[in-house]
Amino acid sequence: MDYRKIITVEPGKRSGKPCIRGMRITVYDVLGYLAGGMTEEEVLADFPELTRDDIAACRAFGVETDRRVAEIAATGEAGKVAGTAKKLLGRGRRFLNAEESPVGMLVAERTRESSP
Repeated sequence: MDYRKIITVEPGKRSGKPCIRGMRITVYDVLGYLAGGMTEEEVLADFPELTRDDIAACRAFGVETDRRVAEIAATGEAGKVAGTAKKLLGRGRRFLNAEESPVGMLVAERTRESSP
């Protein structure tokens, strides 16, 4: 499942959180409902604009994000991320969205490096 065709990030929508197909439903909303015990069918019934592919994309996004965070921690780059965050926050910098956070920048950089 290539979640990148379904999951979108727009700075002005839901504070830049990853959303589904440009709608105001975030990946975190869907994963939270599923983690809270709702079935896929219940989520689809409550949100008829969603599809099974949307839910699969949310799951794939969650798995990929978890993998990347673990990779950052395992490679020792977590210190680099923390240092960047401390430096930026020390200057009063606030992040507009996930891509502008130190972790987001590092993940984007690592993604570009691993892309064919």
